[in-house]
Amino acid sequence: MNVNDSWVQIPPNPYGVHVEPVAKQLREHGLDAYAHHPLKWDDLRYEIAAGRPVIAWIVGSNYPGYYVYVVNEIPEYFSPKKGNYSVVTQFEHTVIVTGYSPDSVTYLNGGKINTVSLVQFLESCLVLGNMAITSKP
Repeated sequence: MNVNDSWVQIPPNPYGVHVEPVAKQLREHGLDAYAHHPLKWDDLRYEIAAGRPVIAWIVGSNYPGYYVYVVNEIPEYFSPKKGNYSVVTQFEHTVIVTGYSPDSVTYLNGGKINTVSLVQFLESCLVLGNMAITSKP
């Protein structure tokens, strides 16, 4: 897989990585990283309130300068010849959630900080089953 491949693809074409392999790589580099699939909203808020950012899987779309959540993507199910099926979608993306309010979520995407509505964020995360990585189990 090439990180510069189109992010609109789904398997068997080159595709992004889901939560478990990313958490494993982070641990191999000496970081505390725990994969959650799903991570409940209350648990995500707890991590943020404790000062621990969360990596969250969302669905994004191109917009000049940053990514905007797509709330109407429909997940697809991919089953390789061997193994279990995976839920996949076009425009799989990750962000680092850094804050929230009663009606919005703030996240870091590359070098940009953005805020979206809470409803938009939750619907986007739900497409891929609320995958997230935290630094605490």
